[in-house]
Amino acid sequence: MGVRKAVFLLQTDPYLPKPVLRALREAEALKRAGWDVAFVSWIKGTLPPNAPSDAYPTRRVNVPVPPL
Repeated sequence: MGVRKAVFLLQTDPYLPKPVLRALREAEALKRAGWDVAFVSWIKGTLPPNAPSDAYPTRRVNVPVPPL
């Protein structure tokens, strides 16, 4: 069986301003079970596109807030 992969799509950063514990705990459980885990963070801020993380690769997608 090949490597299983999981991608978490979040509407916030998994680490900033505070950790998203539910997603991080689930990611840790999958990693212990042998899965490849990554995060995609759909954010409205101006953070850099890649988060420095030793645990999981995190890609940030910066999207401006649409005018109302």
